[in-house]
Amino acid sequence: MSEQNERKFNECCLLRECGLKLKLSTTTIGSALLCFHKLHQFEKNNTLNHKIETKICGCLFVIAKGCEEPRRVRDVLNVVYNTISPEQRIHLDHDLPKLKMEIIPDKTS
Repeated sequence: MSEQNERKFNECCLLRECGLKLKLSTTTIGSALLCFHKLHQFEKNNTLNHKIETKICGCLFVIAKGCEEPRRVRDVLNVVYNTISPEQRIHLDHDLPKLKMEIIPDKTS
């Protein structure tokens, strides 16, 4: 398996693990994986490049909401960041608002 395919496989496993921790159904997790693949294809054809945490959070949050299994963005962020790096905690006072803006841009600006 090439290095790029192995990295993508590990990212998909990470997304699946986060979906299971959020207690999402397998249908919702599968839809989030499909969304993740489409986002990856879109980024490959454009100059956009987001952090893996942002991509996983966005896919899980949007698809869970669309599949009638909504989760708070705070819960999704906590699960994803704690799964990726358990030793590094999110500081809710100053990290969370900035991270939320990466997932859900402010429509007023």
